[in-house]
Amino acid sequence: PADAAEIDPYLYRLQGDATISYPFMPNWRTGFTYHRGVEYLAGFSEPLLSDGARAEVTGLIARRVDLAASLGLATAASAVPGANEDLDTYTGTVKIRYALKRSLALYGEYLYYKYEQQGQTSLVPDLPPVFSQQGVRVGVMLFIEALR
Repeated sequence: PADAAEIDPYLYRLQGDATISYPFMPNWRTGFTYHRGVEYLAGFSEPLLSDGARAEVTGLIARRVDLAASLGLATAASAVPGANEDLDTYTGTVKIRYALKRSLALYGEYLYYKYEQQGQTSLVPDLPPVFSQQGVRVGVMLFIEALR
């Protein structure tokens, strides 16, 4: 018989993903991804059942300008019946890129994240149970061929 105080050295995860992608116009594509899993996350005392969905659209606005936008939602609830540890997250991004040359582009990106912790103490003590964050990135992309 195993000692009750013995710690299992293995991490058990079970997950599955399904993705659908559809080209709906020349140079435009939409996609949807669904994720389901059971996993242990840092800060939670029990395994969590998680569900996530992400929808995205990408395409060319003009010859040198492309757009990528996505929305996502993930929920996690305790896998232990009667426990009350839940986490909901929401994400959104919009990215526009302008090609200066074939191997050089400028881009701007807007990011939005929202986290809702329900029925538990905060994972990070200084954050409230509902927390949202926004950001803007701008940058330069350089494309280099690694292998010919």
